[in-house]
Amino acid sequence: MSIAGNWDIVLNTPMGKQKGKMSANVDGGELAGEILSPLGAILIEDGKTDGDSAQWNCKVTTPIAMTLEFDVTVDGDDLKGEVKVGPMGKNSVEGTRAS
Repeated sequence: MSIAGNWDIVLNTPMGKQKGKMSANVDGGELAGEILSPLGAILIEDGKTDGDSAQWNCKVTTPIAMTLEFDVTVDGDDLKGEVKVGPMGKNSVEGTRAS
């Protein structure tokens, strides 16, 4: 199933769960959109989809400037995967499709 639509997502980090809302738009194999988090709106960049998988990057400046690299799989109304948090390793990310 496509990642297109609205999602409630949770990043599991060493500092605890970080919740956000993601809107994803798909055009062909290209993914665009944004994630609304406590840090504000973060644009989805370099997004791509292939079947049930999706990859994208988000650039953040707080608490330090870094690029978050997402790699997820969509299964119906659920998504799971991991996000590489700059030089700090990988964390899990999960989400459910918002109604």
